[in-house]
Amino acid sequence: MNTTKSLIDANDAAEILLLTARRVRTLARDGQLPHIVLPGGEIRFDIADLTRFIESHKQPAAERGEK
Repeated sequence: MNTTKSLIDANDAAEILLLTARRVRTLARDGQLPHIVLPGGEIRFDIADLTRFIESHKQPAAERGEK
């Protein structure tokens, strides 16, 4: 199994999350976004981790008439 195909850089992660690459790197540095640090300090993100991150941050829709 070639797992490197599921690893992407901060720019690609930013496109998926609709954020800037800088914000993605900040979230990773602050421990809020799972990431992998490669030798040399490069950061990569697993697409499956990004999907779980998105799912875990979904907010339920408000019932009609609620504020």
